Amino acid sequence: MTAITVSRVSLPSGCCHVGLRPCLITTTLGSCVAVCLYDPVSALGGMNHFVLPRAPAGSGRDARFGDVAIGELVTKLEASGCRIADLTAKMFGGANAMWSDTDSLFATGPRNVALAREELTRLGIPILAERVGGQTGIYLEMESWSGAIRLRPIAKTMGSGA
Repeated sequence: MTAITVSRVSLPSGCCHVGLRPCLITTTLGSCVAVCLYDPVSALGGMNHFVLPRAPAGSGRDARFGDVAIGELVTKLEASGCRIADLTAKMFGGANAMWSDTDSLFATGPRNVALAREELTRLGIPILAERVGGQTGIYLEMESWSGAIRLRPIAKTMGSGA
Protein backbone atom coordinates (compact mmCIF):
# COMPACT_ATOMS: atom_id res chain seq x y z
CA MET A 1 0.00 0.00 0.00
CA THR A 2 1.27 3.46 -0.93
CA ALA A 3 1.15 6.18 1.69
CA ILE A 4 -0.54 9.41 0.66
CA THR A 5 1.27 12.60 1.49
CA VAL A 6 -1.16 15.12 2.91
CA SER A 7 -0.16 18.75 3.14
CA ARG A 8 -1.65 21.24 5.58
CA VAL A 9 -3.00 24.51 4.22
CA SER A 10 -3.70 27.29 6.73
CA LEU A 11 -6.42 29.45 5.20
CA PRO A 12 -6.34 33.14 6.17
CA SER A 13 -9.42 35.33 6.03
CA GLY A 14 -10.32 36.59 2.59
CA CYS A 15 -9.03 33.48 0.81
CA CYS A 16 -10.25 30.21 -0.61
CA HIS A 17 -8.45 26.96 -1.40
CA VAL A 18 -9.30 23.86 -3.42
CA GLY A 19 -7.32 20.74 -2.58
CA LEU A 20 -6.21 19.50 -5.98
CA ARG A 21 -3.87 17.19 -4.06
CA PRO A 22 -4.98 15.74 -0.72
CA CYS A 23 -4.64 18.40 1.95
CA LEU A 24 -5.98 19.35 5.32
CA ILE A 25 -7.39 22.88 5.07
CA THR A 26 -7.46 24.68 8.42
CA THR A 27 -8.74 28.02 9.65
CA THR A 28 -9.91 29.79 12.80
CA LEU A 29 -13.28 31.53 12.86
CA GLY A 30 -15.14 33.99 15.04
CA SER A 31 -17.74 36.14 13.29
CA CYS A 32 -16.22 35.13 9.94
CA VAL A 33 -17.80 32.24 8.05
CA ALA A 34 -16.15 29.34 6.23
CA VAL A 35 -18.10 27.49 3.56
CA CYS A 36 -16.71 24.03 2.81
CA LEU A 37 -17.76 22.55 -0.52
CA TYR A 38 -17.21 18.93 -1.44
CA ASP A 39 -17.87 16.92 -4.59
CA PRO A 40 -18.24 13.22 -3.71
CA VAL A 41 -18.11 12.24 -7.40
CA SER A 42 -14.62 13.66 -7.96
CA ALA A 43 -13.55 13.41 -4.28
CA LEU A 44 -12.48 17.03 -4.35
CA GLY A 45 -13.19 19.76 -1.85
CA GLY A 46 -12.34 23.28 -0.87
CA MET A 47 -12.99 25.99 1.68
CA ASN A 48 -13.35 29.75 1.81
CA HIS A 49 -13.10 32.13 4.78
CA PHE A 50 -14.94 35.41 4.47
CA VAL A 51 -15.13 38.40 6.81
CA LEU A 52 -18.16 40.42 5.71
CA PRO A 53 -21.33 39.48 3.83
CA ARG A 54 -21.42 41.78 0.81
CA ALA A 55 -18.82 43.68 -1.18
CA PRO A 56 -19.47 47.43 -1.36
CA ALA A 57 -20.25 48.81 -4.81
CA GLY A 58 -17.08 49.35 -6.82
CA SER A 59 -14.86 47.26 -4.54
CA GLY A 60 -14.07 44.65 -7.18
CA ARG A 61 -13.74 40.91 -6.69
CA ASP A 62 -12.52 40.58 -3.11
CA ALA A 63 -12.92 37.22 -1.33
CA ARG A 64 -13.14 38.95 2.05
CA PHE A 65 -16.81 39.32 1.13
CA GLY A 66 -19.17 36.33 1.15
CA ASP A 67 -20.99 37.19 -2.06
CA VAL A 68 -17.61 37.02 -3.84
CA ALA A 69 -15.95 34.22 -1.82
CA ILE A 70 -18.67 31.63 -2.38
CA GLY A 71 -18.73 32.26 -6.13
CA GLU A 72 -14.93 32.14 -6.27
CA LEU A 73 -14.83 28.76 -4.52
CA VAL A 74 -17.50 27.33 -6.85
CA THR A 75 -15.62 28.66 -9.90
CA LYS A 76 -12.36 27.05 -8.73
CA LEU A 77 -14.09 23.71 -8.14
CA GLU A 78 -15.76 23.85 -11.56
CA ALA A 79 -12.38 24.64 -13.17
CA SER A 80 -11.06 21.51 -11.43
CA GLY A 81 -13.74 19.33 -13.04
CA CYS A 82 -16.54 19.45 -10.46
CA ARG A 83 -20.17 20.05 -11.35
CA ILE A 84 -22.33 22.36 -9.23
CA ALA A 85 -25.05 19.68 -9.20
CA ASP A 86 -22.65 17.34 -7.34
CA LEU A 87 -21.50 19.84 -4.70
CA THR A 88 -22.54 19.67 -1.06
CA ALA A 89 -21.88 22.32 1.57
CA LYS A 90 -21.01 22.54 5.23
CA MET A 91 -20.71 25.93 6.91
CA PHE A 92 -19.15 27.15 10.11
CA GLY A 93 -18.51 30.28 12.14
CA GLY A 94 -20.68 33.35 12.30
CA ALA A 95 -20.32 33.79 16.05
CA ASN A 96 -22.02 36.83 17.49
CA ALA A 97 -18.90 37.72 19.38
CA MET A 98 -19.60 41.16 20.75
CA TRP A 99 -23.25 42.05 20.22
CA SER A 100 -26.17 40.61 22.16
CA ASP A 101 -28.65 41.88 19.55
CA THR A 102 -28.38 39.56 16.54
CA ASP A 103 -30.35 42.08 14.45
CA SER A 104 -27.84 44.84 15.13
CA LEU A 105 -26.13 46.43 12.16
CA PHE A 106 -22.89 45.45 13.88
CA ALA A 107 -23.81 41.76 14.38
CA THR A 108 -21.56 40.62 11.54
CA GLY A 109 -21.65 36.89 12.35
CA PRO A 110 -25.42 36.43 11.85
CA ARG A 111 -25.31 38.55 8.68
CA ASN A 112 -22.47 36.38 7.31
CA VAL A 113 -24.46 33.20 8.04
CA ALA A 114 -27.58 34.61 6.35
CA LEU A 115 -25.57 35.55 3.25
CA ALA A 116 -24.00 32.08 3.02
CA ARG A 117 -27.41 30.40 3.25
CA GLU A 118 -28.82 32.76 0.62
CA GLU A 119 -25.96 32.16 -1.85
CA LEU A 120 -25.91 28.37 -1.39
CA THR A 121 -29.70 28.21 -1.85
CA ARG A 122 -29.46 30.37 -4.96
CA LEU A 123 -26.83 28.00 -6.39
CA GLY A 124 -28.85 24.90 -5.44
CA ILE A 125 -26.07 23.53 -3.22
CA PRO A 126 -27.50 21.64 -0.23
CA ILE A 127 -26.12 22.40 3.23
CA LEU A 128 -25.47 19.02 4.87
CA ALA A 129 -24.10 20.31 8.18
CA GLU A 130 -23.41 23.53 10.00
CA ARG A 131 -22.11 24.86 13.28
CA VAL A 132 -22.93 28.55 13.21
CA GLY A 133 -23.65 31.30 15.69
CA GLY A 134 -22.92 31.14 19.38
CA GLN A 135 -20.51 33.34 21.27
CA THR A 136 -17.22 31.47 20.83
CA GLY A 137 -14.89 30.90 17.94
CA ILE A 138 -13.81 27.58 16.44
CA TYR A 139 -10.77 25.98 14.89
CA LEU A 140 -11.81 24.11 11.73
CA GLU A 141 -10.12 21.36 9.68
CA MET A 142 -11.41 19.96 6.38
CA GLU A 143 -10.03 16.91 4.57
CA SER A 144 -10.10 17.99 0.92
CA TRP A 145 -10.23 14.39 -0.34
CA SER A 146 -13.17 13.21 1.83
CA GLY A 147 -15.02 16.34 2.93
CA ALA A 148 -14.66 15.24 6.57
CA ILE A 149 -14.67 18.05 9.12
CA ARG A 150 -13.13 18.36 12.57
CA LEU A 151 -13.95 21.24 14.90
CA ARG A 152 -12.42 22.44 18.11
CA PRO A 153 -14.01 25.27 20.08
CA ILE A 154 -11.76 28.12 21.05
CA ALA A 155 -11.89 28.02 24.84
CA LYS A 156 -12.05 31.73 25.53
CA THR A 157 -15.45 33.40 25.16
CA MET A 158 -15.14 36.06 22.51
CA GLY A 159 -16.01 39.63 23.33
CA SER A 160 -15.84 39.03 27.08
CA GLY A 161 -12.69 41.07 27.53
CA ALA A 162 -11.16 38.12 29.36
